[in-house]
Amino acid sequence: MSRLAEFVSRIRRKPSGRPEGKEIAISPDVISSVHADGVVFLHIGSGGVFNSNPVGARIWQGLADRKPLAAVVAAIAQEFGVEPAQVGRDAANFLADLEAQGFLTRGASA
Repeated sequence: MSRLAEFVSRIRRKPSGRPEGKEIAISPDVISSVHADGVVFLHIGSGGVFNSNPVGARIWQGLADRKPLAAVVAAIAQEFGVEPAQVGRDAANFLADLEAQGFLTRGASA
């Protein structure tokens, strides 16, 4: 299974409802460790742990570096030869899952 297919299979859960028009940010209660195999997140407040493969780690790192999601999506799409629209949907679902678990928050209006 390709890394992208693995990533997609892990994030197929539907995104929860969330406020639109607000900038998404990493929760201050989260510690993450990015490594060759992906990323591991620990939510200090809840004790929740989440991990992802290297593609998820690239999305997370892009968010941490405050890169536009569109730029991260374009780079992943080009590398894996996947339509940017598909990668964008998958990335949005991945971020929605992290948000639902408290690893991401919505800040001030974007």
